[in-house]
Amino acid sequence: MRCIYFPQSECGGNNNSRGRERALRGASKKYMPRIAICGAVLSSSACYPAAFVSEVRLDHFRPFQPPHRLFSAYMPSVPDAALPFSSDENSRPEAGSGNVPPQPPTVTPAQSADVRKKIRRLFSRAKSLTRHSQYDEAILLLRQILELDPADGHSYLALARIYSRRSLAGGIGSEGYSDEARRIFGQGLEACGENIHLLQAWAVHEAANPSIAREFFDRAMLVDRSNPYVCHAYGLMEMRGGNIERARSLWYAGLSRQPTSALACSLGHLEFAHRRSAEDARHVYAYCLDRVGSERERGEVLLAWATLEERRGDVQRARHLIKMVLKRSPGDGRAHVALARLEGRLNRAKGGKGGTGRRGGVVRKVLAEASKTVDPTLVGDGRIFNVWATLEAKEGNFDKARKILAEAVESFPNDHTILQAAGKVEEMSGKTVKAEEFYRRSVRLQPSAHSLLSLAMIEIKKAKRGNSSNFHIKRAKDLFEEAILVDPRHGAVYNAYGTMELGRGCNNAARDVFVRAVRANCTDAASVYHGLAKVELSSGDVERARGALQEGLVRTA
Repeated sequence: MRCIYFPQSECGGNNNSRGRERALRGASKKYMPRIAICGAVLSSSACYPAAFVSEVRLDHFRPFQPPHRLFSAYMPSVPDAALPFSSDENSRPEAGSGNVPPQPPTVTPAQSADVRKKIRRLFSRAKSLTRHSQYDEAILLLRQILELDPADGHSYLALARIYSRRSLAGGIGSEGYSDEARRIFGQGLEACGENIHLLQAWAVHEAANPSIAREFFDRAMLVDRSNPYVCHAYGLMEMRGGNIERARSLWYAGLSRQPTSALACSLGHLEFAHRRSAEDARHVYAYCLDRVGSERERGEVLLAWATLEERRGDVQRARHLIKMVLKRSPGDGRAHVALARLEGRLNRAKGGKGGTGRRGGVVRKVLAEASKTVDPTLVGDGRIFNVWATLEAKEGNFDKARKILAEAVESFPNDHTILQAAGKVEEMSGKTVKAEEFYRRSVRLQPSAHSLLSLAMIEIKKAKRGNSSNFHIKRAKDLFEEAILVDPRHGAVYNAYGTMELGRGCNNAARDVFVRAVRANCTDAASVYHGLAKVELSSGDVERARGALQEGLVRTA
């Protein structure tokens, strides 16, 4: 592949876009039918630097016209900010040069069709076991696959992620799990070469040590400098560390190659929430809208855009954007729920002191109409029924809520969140035994931190009644630990766990829980730091309590 860079002098100067285009078209005739043009993807103001590489088919060739000034003024700075290597083509390592090992074939010639079928069967079973938190059984199957095919990158990745998840959950033995994850990542890279998926996963595993994580992210970007998934994960780490501009540059780099809804939503939020630029956020959404890969992703972008417009006070535009999603995908449960909530908030604003009842009436009406149009064969979940039933329960209409959820279970038998909502309804109505039954059914269908947390809270209630309190506390601890294993960043689980230990007078155990939450960079960081401060105050250490609150303010700013 031949790479060509056209200096501005050969492109007709700084402001002559027609001259640049003529130079490019002349070069396209001179070189091979499929060429890589470096720095020749044009904006209206200047050539992009050679670090930007785009493959262009001649029959589809046209100069790039950025949809907004950000893509011409900002994106050229991405490579220098985001990448550790020079834009000079000769400085990039080639496969087999010693820097980047050549990729092995996915299937070795020695493997028979029977062996390949067995590998696929074992891997499918291992994935199912992992989803149901049966990690030990999944590990055995994945190791069995690696005995059959020592270069199976998928199995190295799945195996390392299990150990990484266990290490992120903290607790006893977590360091050993972390070291084992690193060992497997290393073995995978040795067997499979510079596998971008292994490199990204290793970088995410090392996110608590940004300098180490950056090394692996940078190696992944050497393999594919604008991979959208690597750019998104890298940017999230930088964002959490307060490096807003670096995160921004990485996300723009990903958008330049392959826009995804995750990149669009993260970047739009950054532009509006951190840079106070609604205009830039709108242009990001507009740019990605027709470039994302699926209708589902397009819906996510439109819903993020609608949220922006509502926060800006333009309710009519927000409603229009949500209805655009429904026009494209009439059965999209997310859009129906978003529209119902929007109409409820709007009704409450118009009604002044109309109260929850009036708002609830509007929301119920929208959800009831939406439930009649939803096609269970097209929609993967019953969130419309879930939200509707929860609203009815909050209004005290428990029988109505049960009826709605019973219908939802028939339509969506594999949606564990419906059983979760049914448990919540029963708990709200005071029927703890029924609630526990629904939560357990939900966990059997698919373990989730929310259902496990609810079960743990029921055990705490049982312990407070004085009957076999130690037994119930132990069960609650086991459920909390399982919930953390399922979702190591679920802030509510850590908060409930730490509060339970603090209430029992176990300050050291409570502190350990909240420290684990901080290390896991969990959600609801404000509550976690508040809980940690309460532990320190209970221990009589005012300075440490003040330090925890100050750190929490910095992290949540």
